[in-house]
Amino acid sequence: MGDGIVSAFESGLLLMMLLCALVLAAGLVWAQRQQRGADRPAGQILAQNASEGLLLLDGRGRVIYHNPAAQAIFGAESLHERPLVDLLAVWWQPALQLLEEGQIDFECTPREGSFRLRILALPARNRGTLEGRALILTDLSRQRGLERRLEALETTDVLTGLANRPRLLEMASREVYRARRYHRALSVVMIQVDDFSALCDRFGYAAGEQVMQCLAQRCRENIRLADSLGRWGEDTFTLLLPETGLEQGCLAAERIRRILSGLPISTQRGEVCITLSAGVAGLSDAAPVAADQLLDQAAAALFAASCRQAAERSLAVVTVGAPAWPAMRQRREDRA
Repeated sequence: MGDGIVSAFESGLLLMMLLCALVLAAGLVWAQRQQRGADRPAGQILAQNASEGLLLLDGRGRVIYHNPAAQAIFGAESLHERPLVDLLAVWWQPALQLLEEGQIDFECTPREGSFRLRILALPARNRGTLEGRALILTDLSRQRGLERRLEALETTDVLTGLANRPRLLEMASREVYRARRYHRALSVVMIQVDDFSALCDRFGYAAGEQVMQCLAQRCRENIRLADSLGRWGEDTFTLLLPETGLEQGCLAAERIRRILSGLPISTQRGEVCITLSAGVAGLSDAAPVAADQLLDQAAAALFAASCRQAAERSLAVVTVGAPAWPAMRQRREDRA
């Protein structure tokens, strides 16, 4: 994902550099013709709509053109004919020196720490004489904000706002590693809406989505800050419980299941009441398992719970370290 962002950014910079070359040549001509009332060149019209800031400087370093993005960066009412040295505060002096030395890439941080800028300089020379420069100003804080939003889209379930399945795998790997290293307990709970497909067939998929959104919010309200919650499948949530043994994990799962089961949920098709099944897997000291194995055990326990008759659906438990199905059969025989 990061490589794609960098590639897209570099492609955008290349386009901006080509645009600036056009605007610089056209802008210098336009500046000379401005007093004669000549029409604006096409390059300037394009620059007006560019997302990056653009400054055109004459040979003496004065601004002869700026686009709205550059004005937004500097916050000045008018930049026209102002020397670059006046625009750039004391903390910009290294940038000026680098630009004089022919550097084309520079990052600087204002003392207020509100944003970071990258400056690309394109000199315009005529037979060795510097006629002016085009400066491209890119707000890196905005770019990084976009990267963070894209990363969030990669790791977040759009419907519920919870961690999605790949993100849950990452978090589970981290928790399993921590539990193994520090000899801590860890439990995984999977909670499923019973007969979710039938619910969607009866009330519509929009109502089903509203149910999942409501359950996600209620689950958030009933877990600890240290716990991690995510959407594992269309009708399934996964809960990671660090520092929680199997017995405590079962109690937590049953508490959430009982709170949410039978809860009337308002949808566009009226109120819907649902029931839930839950499966719990606990990490034991004797079981050198990976995160995906632990999640598979919780999924197997959930499957066992959901296969019971509607009146008996509740909770199935697996202790990781022994085969899943014998462990579940033994527990069901003990309850009988």
